[in-house]
Amino acid sequence: MANPYTIDLDSIRGAKLIVDIDNFKTKYVQKSDFTKVFFVSPSLPTFDRFRYVLLKNSVKKQMTPRYQFRPDYLSYDEYGTVILWPLLLYINDIPSIEEFDIPEAIIPDFATINELTNYGEALSPIEDVDVLNAPPSKTKLEQLYSTKMVPKPDPVITAEVTDMPSFVRQIFALDSTQLYNRYIDLAYEPIKESVTLKVVKTTSDVFIPVYTVHYAIIKDSSNIYKRVSWAATDCPNGSGMESDLVLSEIIEVQYAKKETS
Repeated sequence: MANPYTIDLDSIRGAKLIVDIDNFKTKYVQKSDFTKVFFVSPSLPTFDRFRYVLLKNSVKKQMTPRYQFRPDYLSYDEYGTVILWPLLLYINDIPSIEEFDIPEAIIPDFATINELTNYGEALSPIEDVDVLNAPPSKTKLEQLYSTKMVPKPDPVITAEVTDMPSFVRQIFALDSTQLYNRYIDLAYEPIKESVTLKVVKTTSDVFIPVYTVHYAIIKDSSNIYKRVSWAATDCPNGSGMESDLVLSEIIEVQYAKKETS
């Protein structure tokens, strides 16, 4: 007897699952006298916030012709449901199904995806469309449309900047002290906005970019912002990397040196 459980039936069932992709998106609601209409945006704030966690708990698999332009097939084979195909596009940086024609794909662990559902509601609030579309108040209108010009003083130039910033790349193989302290100290004070951090998984030679919410630039023992911390207490908007890094794991930090007078 043929198995009656098909991908078509799974699509209907999947909309009721907690890991449905819409549960990770920003939601909007518009109210009328008798009904509420809900919309979802294409943004995925939960996955954006925890992108490194997803990448850290992923594997790479070779693709076969079966999956060409069919991320839903891949989702079904890996997770038992088709509803996570948008996540596979997202984590592989593929903008559309028509471009899902790759030799290998990054596949996040299902347990990690399921764990992120705990954050979906907090990171994907419901926005009221009527409030967002409300006409601006009189004060806001005055600010937006006022023709009054407020004079600005001439800028005070204290020094002429002639040198371009110096860019630095440092590689750290984590020792036991750094792993215990949950931070590394840079050789120079960086321009914070220039810092990028990557981690090499112990199972591969691929550098994985780390979102800024998973680390913080804090003051070192000399009261200078030269310390890169991945402790959860220093990363209130992310998860940090306390449970993800291991001994001898490689961290690459690139940054522009902050010029001191």
